[in-house]
Amino acid sequence: MSMTVAQLEAAKARFGELLVEQDKRIERMKAQGDFINYAELDKIIIGVCGGDGIGPAITGQAQRILEFLLEEEVEKGRVEFKVIDGLTIERRAALQKAGVCFAGLSPDGRLVEAMELPAHPFYVGVQYHPEFKSRPNRAHPLFCAFVAAAAAHDKGKAGL
Repeated sequence: MSMTVAQLEAAKARFGELLVEQDKRIERMKAQGDFINYAELDKIIIGVCGGDGIGPAITGQAQRILEFLLEEEVEKGRVEFKVIDGLTIERRAALQKAGVCFAGLSPDGRLVEAMELPAHPFYVGVQYHPEFKSRPNRAHPLFCAFVAAAAAHDKGKAGL
């Protein structure tokens, strides 16, 4: 099935609109000060999570393509890939049985976004990056909670 000239022109126009929208979005992010300039980072670590079913095959191919596209950066040590194993439905069930609470899930309930161990004073894991939304005068709530838990722990050790 081939596309007509009109369909190609419509697709080209839509792609142009998307590029303009993305440029505007980037400028808004820069103006807010929440923009991360990855070119300024010493190293970027890309986590590769296969999960279940066909996931490992898909992420394996995605990693292969990214390694090709970023070959120069990988060789310079600026980009590193980290394969994260064990993120399967079976592993999730075993963790829940052991007391782990999956506090945040994707809208379809399939992906764990945040987890915690309620029996521990502060055992939290998130797949997002709260550090990108934190500033010295405007900390992300996760960091505020961590500091509060650390202070309470320290206070308890001192017998106060």
